[in-house]
Order: sequence, then C-alpha cells, then structure tokens
Amino acid sequence: MTLRSCILLNCSSGLQLTMASVCTMTAPICLVENQKNLLMVNPEALKILGNISQPVVVVAIAGPYRTGKSYLMNRLAGQSRGFPLGSTVRSETKGIWMWCIPHPSKAKHTLVLLDTEGLGDVEKGDSKNDLWIFTLAILLSSVFVYNSMGTINRQALEQLHYVTELTKLIRTRSSPSFGEVDDSAEFVSFFPDFVWTVRDFTLELQLDGRPITSDQYLENALKLIPGLENLVVTYVDTINSGGVPCLENSVTTLAERENAAAVQKAADHYREQMAQRVSFPTDTLQELLHVHEACERVAIAIFMEHSFKDDKREFQTKLLGIIEKNKEDFLLQNEEASVKYCQDELQRLSEPLMESISGGTFSVPGGHKLYLEALNKVKQDYELVPRKGVKGNEVLQIFLRSQAAVEASILQADKTLTDGEKALAAERAKNQAAEKEKELLRQKLKEQHQIMEAKERTFQENMAQLKEQSERELKQGTTLDAATKANALVSL
Repeated sequence: MTLRSCILLNCSSGLQLTMASVCTMTAPICLVENQKNLLMVNPEALKILGNISQPVVVVAIAGPYRTGKSYLMNRLAGQSRGFPLGSTVRSETKGIWMWCIPHPSKAKHTLVLLDTEGLGDVEKGDSKNDLWIFTLAILLSSVFVYNSMGTINRQALEQLHYVTELTKLIRTRSSPSFGEVDDSAEFVSFFPDFVWTVRDFTLELQLDGRPITSDQYLENALKLIPGLENLVVTYVDTINSGGVPCLENSVTTLAERENAAAVQKAADHYREQMAQRVSFPTDTLQELLHVHEACERVAIAIFMEHSFKDDKREFQTKLLGIIEKNKEDFLLQNEEASVKYCQDELQRLSEPLMESISGGTFSVPGGHKLYLEALNKVKQDYELVPRKGVKGNEVLQIFLRSQAAVEASILQADKTLTDGEKALAAERAKNQAAEKEKELLRQKLKEQHQIMEAKERTFQENMAQLKEQSERELKQGTTLDAATKANALVSL
C-alpha cells in the first residue's frame, strides 16, 4: 500500500448513533497529555467527544517518531496543516492529539483522527511509556495505522514488537477461566483493523485472494465503538492507577453506561408519550392499554437503537420492568380519575334527591314509592353521563349501597304511616257512618215533625172547617126554627 493509497482511504464505517450534532474543529486538541510519564485526560477534549452524536470513525496512528505521522493525518483530514509538524530530530507530538472533522466523503459522519507521539524517542526516560501510548491508540481506535519509513526489514519488524507486547498490557477477560493463560485468540476479536503504512513501499490490497479497493477494505474492517469519551477516561485511569486495561471490563463499563442511558431515554419517552396521549379517565380499560402498548413499542425501539451489547437483555428487562411499573401507575391514575369524576357527577345528579330526603318529602304515606321514583331518576341520568371510565359502575354501586339505610328508613316510615292511615280511615268511616245515621235520624225526626205539623195543620184546617160548618149549620138551624115557628103561627 503506498502512502498515496493510504491518504485516499475512505473511512466509511463507525459507531452508528442516531442524533444530529455536527462536530467541526478548526484545529487539533490534546486528548491525552503525557507529562513526566504520567498520562492525563484533557477535560475540554472529553467535552468535545461527548457532544459528538453522529456516526463516528476513529483512526489512530502510531509509529517511530519523526516518520511523518502528523503529516499523514493532516492529509487524511484534507488539510495541509493541523497536527504540528517538525523539521528537527525532536518529536513535536506529545501524548495523543485529537482532531474531529466532518467525514470528507460521507455525509453526517464524523472522522476522529488520533495522532500519537512517536515511539522510540531517546528523550524519554522510560520506554514503557511508549507501550502505554501505543496501547491507548489500539484501545480507542477502530482502525489502527502503523506508520514507518523505508522497506520492511528486520528493524521494521522489531519495531512492531509493541503489538506482541499488547497481550501483556491488555486482558480480554476480567476473570480468566481456571487454567486459562493465553487469551490471544480472544484478543484478536477486540483488536482494531490494522493498516501498516510504509512510505516509498507498495503493498497489494487483497482479501481472500482477490484484489479489493481501499474503500472495500475499510468498509469490511471498521468496528463500532460507542461512547469514545468514556473509553478514554476508563483506560487512562486504569493505566495511571498501575492496573492493566481489560477490554471486557471496559466494554462492560461502557455498555452499562450506554445501556443505562438508553433505558432512561426510553423510559422518559414512554412516560412523556403516555402523559400526552392519555386523557383521564379513559372510557374503557382497553383504550388505555392500547395507548400503553403503542408507547411501549416505541420505547423499546428507542432502547434498541441506543443500547450497546445488551446480549443477556439485562437492561431491556430492566426497561420492561420500569415500563410495567409506570403502566401500573397510569392504571391507578386512571382509576382515581374515574372515581373522582363519577363521584362528582353523582353528587350533582343526586342533589334534588338529597334535598327531598332532608325536606321530608318522602315522610308521607306512599313515600317509599316516591323515593324509588326519584332514585331511579338519578340512576337513569347517571347512565347518560359520558366517559365515566373504568370505575363508573363501581361508584354507582357504592352510592346505591349508601342509600340502602335511607331507603329502609323511608320504607319503615311509609309502612307505619300507612297502617295508621288505615286506622284513621276506618275511624273516619265509622264516624261518618254514625254521622250519617244521626243525619238520617234527624231527617226522619224532621220528616216526622213535618208530618205532624202537616197533620196538625190538616187537623186545625178540618177543625176550622168543622167550626165554620157548625157555625153555618147553627146559623142555618136558627133560621129554620124561626121559619118553622112562623109557619106554625100562620097555620094557627
């Protein structure tokens, strides 16, 4: 592979993150400082990494000092300057420098270039420092470029001894199995794709015996490395503490951070969508469950999009548990809203009934029938109330049970009042009958009196007529006697 070929490589793979921020740096910044053989992470650089949310391609370069690594990285960035270049035997780059730029050939991708300080600088006091710089470059990159000059000879091969030394500096497992000594086979699965750039020397690009382009090679080779800023901190802290960076621990830590964030993001989305889409109380339980299922599907999709290596589905299970608890909370809110709404409606509809009870409207004979008619009116009106929710019938039954004692009291009063009314009615009928008897008696007496009076009047009339007749007859008799005497005298 020629230097020109390396410069024209299109890094088209990398960490896929579905966000939209764009990182554009006008100049490189130190990511890991190397001061007195102590590695320190630059917080400003971490902040830049943390804000990157586009697909990321991480290309790191290492190799002997003063071999043109910075020049090569500047060319990869499409710039003539950026990473400091030197023209003396002193190494210009110290630690690891970072340059984040938009991908030159792939939209919405970010290219992260890591330029490391040169290996084998005689001014370094401890050669092991080279191993740690080399190790960090390996751990943080998806494509690792080893840069050298001249032909591939014995010296060049010996300079690559750092690659073989990495198995001493990096573990793939935090707890090797009993009797396990060499995990180099597993180490290969974590190792980034390796590109050896040799200036003034040509290598053929082949894969499985067939020629391929540099684009095809990198497309096949790049690995996904989410949360680069977390890896930087983890590895540097481990090195400074004197420990051995462990890929399994680092990936596990990274996965826990990324997956915990994915769980939180998905759970927040579920709660927000449920709060926006549900209007309490829902008319039916199924209505709420349909919304829950839709929001749950979206939340799981969000988690799957942002999760990383949740092979055992531990975090997905945790998310489902959170969603289930939130669902139960929403179900409870729905029930409480239904109860309150229905109670308020029943109180409004039953006000006339309550006023009638207090006012003694039903404390009359037949009051129980009147009460039942009023209560049925409340139930009928309540049935017409819309969207009572899942507790509508239960609230009505509680209300009816609360009226049971009132109904029993009215019924008893109604029975008592009815029995008394019957006695009073009988007494009234008896009195009325007696009164009628008296009236009849009075009428009879009156009639008898009238008859007697009539008889008396008839008697008196007869007596008067008799008297008159007598008087008339008497008068006529006297006249007759006189005439008779006269006639007698005449006869004489």
